[in-house]
Amino acid sequence: MKPRSSKYVRFLSLSAALLASAVPAILAQPAISNFMAAPGNAEVVLSWNGATNSTGYNVKRATSASGPLTVIATNLLNPGLLVTNLRNDTAYFFAVSSVSDGFESADTARLRAVPSAPVLDLLPAGAKLEKLASGFAATEGPVWDPAGGYLIFSDQLNNRLLRWTPGSGITLLRETTRPNGNALDLQGRLITCEPATRSVTRTEMDGTVTPLVTQYNGKTFNEPNDVVVKSDGTVWFTDPTYSNPQTQPGRYVYRFDPANGNATVTAVATNLNQPNGLCFSRDETKLFISDTGNSQIRVFDVLPDNSLTNSRVFIPEASDGIRVTPEGRLFWGNWALGNHVRISGPDGGLLGLLVVPEPPTNLSFGGTNQEMLLITTLGMSLYGITRMPDLIVIAINRFPANPVSGQSVSFSAVIKNQGTAPTLDGVPIRVAFSIDGETNVVWSEFTASIPPDASVVLTANGGARNRTWTATAGMHLVKAMVDNLDVHRESNETNNVLALNLNVAAPAPDSDGDGLDDPGEAAAGSDPTDAASLLKILAAEHLPGDRLALTWSSVPEKTYRVSRQAVIGNLESAEFSDPITATTATTSWTNNLPFTRPAQFLRIQVIQ
Repeated sequence: MKPRSSKYVRFLSLSAALLASAVPAILAQPAISNFMAAPGNAEVVLSWNGATNSTGYNVKRATSASGPLTVIATNLLNPGLLVTNLRNDTAYFFAVSSVSDGFESADTARLRAVPSAPVLDLLPAGAKLEKLASGFAATEGPVWDPAGGYLIFSDQLNNRLLRWTPGSGITLLRETTRPNGNALDLQGRLITCEPATRSVTRTEMDGTVTPLVTQYNGKTFNEPNDVVVKSDGTVWFTDPTYSNPQTQPGRYVYRFDPANGNATVTAVATNLNQPNGLCFSRDETKLFISDTGNSQIRVFDVLPDNSLTNSRVFIPEASDGIRVTPEGRLFWGNWALGNHVRISGPDGGLLGLLVVPEPPTNLSFGGTNQEMLLITTLGMSLYGITRMPDLIVIAINRFPANPVSGQSVSFSAVIKNQGTAPTLDGVPIRVAFSIDGETNVVWSEFTASIPPDASVVLTANGGARNRTWTATAGMHLVKAMVDNLDVHRESNETNNVLALNLNVAAPAPDSDGDGLDDPGEAAAGSDPTDAASLLKILAAEHLPGDRLALTWSSVPEKTYRVSRQAVIGNLESAEFSDPITATTATTSWTNNLPFTRPAQFLRIQVIQ
């Protein structure tokens, strides 16, 4: 970067740091290049790389992304800190700086961390549900297809059935009007509740659609809602009235044999108000049914002839979709009760809550060993626990922030593991930057494991252009791609790139050819047309007693003044020293009294 003729020095009580690039390098403390914040249970683990020549580190915290930072630890000898006694589900923002010989580096970019408690054996401390995909309008009916290795679900208001595949994301299965619940039959064919046509259909392997049942006792169904398939092949579904006019005498739960369709439809539960979600226990001796009209989840015993008996309240609250595990845990979600999926034990008692960013509607287990939990919502997104990492880029930073042509620009990126498993320790994670289609212009590599919901600042330290890019005038497209070598298996491989437009200005005029632009020289009071009037800090020394000695280039008989202020934007109106008339080509100054404020900015100007 070209040195500017208007120079600044930042002075801290007991420590100091120089912000001007023209200050001798021996006094400029290197900044921290890699910094990670990993949330836990009421705590956050901070770690960073050791900076060259550092004698200590300062850790700072804020309550917002742009709010004031408060120093919470100073002069730490080791590059790491465990911050405890934090409130769970509250956002904190952290930054770190390094210190050497009284001089402090610039702060790292701020990292956001939200501590959270573990949820049973589902989420470790600090982890959150993953957003697997978005852009929908009221999702429902999730069912895992083990043969295809994907989730099928309904995008109701967009009138389509979709597939979500780990790694590759969303594809269209077929279009249909307002589909709801789904299940797979014993041959792996999709069974769908279609309230718009008041029917239950089957999607054949060739993609054609077969209506299975359309009526009971000569009348159309009300509004088929959710469906399950028993191991004997029979299909069971609920038939409430949420949108359609009621056509049946009641809102029942039905069973039928898909081989014979309408002729085999039997009403198996007729004492419910608004039957909604339903599921069998794993041994199929019990059937759980949510009755939203009576605000309860009921359980029935299933007899050998597939009739139901012994109806009783299992949970005195309603649910939309429900699923049960082999251990007898019941997972259920009711968007009217808040943005949670609730987990109840075999006795109906509440075991835990999973926070969902949007109102949950239904859920399904999936994966090779049913290790995944996949959640549809009333909003726009699909969430889940995949037990896989998912790396994304959430910010691209550059220095200088507004470069001009000819300047060297360094880049850093903030990446986040928004998955529910850590990345592999020791396996490199590369963030590669491309500019206008040229790949691997610069990159950064990180080998430490990144825990769930942790964020990391990574500064470019290599690449085809080494560490920096020489800016050229014009608009440039900058992209940062995390895991560009594709060495980590992620739940989503399609969201690894972030892009921004970077406008590089043409260089300001330099009339006297001294390497300093005319506006900078004018601001400092030197003559933009006279190279001999160059103003440049040559040395700065931190003295005992919180004092600072400055030496700068000068023109004999020119008069200079040192200004100071706690806020850099107010420097021009803040006088500090008496006028200093130069007698030689260099001039020195030392403050007689120590600085009394915790932070000071100093500026040297020509005043006449």
